[in-house]
Amino acid sequence: MMHQYRGVAYIFLTAFLWSLGGLLYRMVNWNATLIAGFTSLIAFVIMGIWRRSFKVKVTKFVILTAVCSCLTNLTFVYANQLTTAANAIVLQYISPVFCLLYACLYHRQKPTAKQIAVIFVALSGLVLFFFGKLDSGQMLGNLFAIVSGIIFGAVFFLNTLPQAKPADSSMLAQLFAAVMAIPFLSQIPSVNTSSLTGILLIGVLQMGISSIAFAKGIQETESVTANLICLLETIMSPLWVFIAYGERPGAYAVLGAVILMSAVVLNIIWEGKEEAKEALAEKELAREVLAYEKEGGS
Repeated sequence: MMHQYRGVAYIFLTAFLWSLGGLLYRMVNWNATLIAGFTSLIAFVIMGIWRRSFKVKVTKFVILTAVCSCLTNLTFVYANQLTTAANAIVLQYISPVFCLLYACLYHRQKPTAKQIAVIFVALSGLVLFFFGKLDSGQMLGNLFAIVSGIIFGAVFFLNTLPQAKPADSSMLAQLFAAVMAIPFLSQIPSVNTSSLTGILLIGVLQMGISSIAFAKGIQETESVTANLICLLETIMSPLWVFIAYGERPGAYAVLGAVILMSAVVLNIIWEGKEEAKEALAEKELAREVLAYEKEGGS
């Protein structure tokens, strides 16, 4: 059970670090692909130092997961360029629905009523948080955001499977992003202190350390739970902007945040109880086997 809560703590740290993006990206006036490329390169170095190795163990599964990570970021960038920021984040975070779908198909199980209820409540809170900022237009951007959410759910699911290697996948995805930025090097604008500081902070905190936290937490956390925790990124990001720039959230946003946080906390509690039941059942089985062996197997 302690493993689960340790995993939850790492995933929460991931969401916190991801949420800094809304504040840090305002410091940089570069092309989005260039930002992703340079910050990914910094993140790659950070992860290499943490692992004490820059070698990436490449398998078909690692490549698949890395490609999904890259496509998630790429489609989300396009979504932000072609639709509103609110539409992009809300539509991308339909990802828990697809994460649950992938898990059910893989394990050949139906989703539980609790799982469906928690996801529904969490997404309702998310929509309420951005109520009034959503726009029915700009359909191409909305489509990119939905595609991003579908792939984002796969990133969470794939990284929880036994054959997953989250650290290797993250580092490979970072290399992919760095390579994709090469054709845009000629578009680097005049360099200033604000942009350089932003690039460094994004690379180290929002991408580098967050990748380490994600790699450590995702294999100790159920995929849907991890995805739901990362929904908290959406309410933390405006909070940092409010602290820095005084942009106050509205009443609907506060209510939506409370609903979303409540759903995430309830899900963590339920998952903890389920894990405790499973641990207790394993102990009971071990006792029965031991008692049977002491009786001579008769």
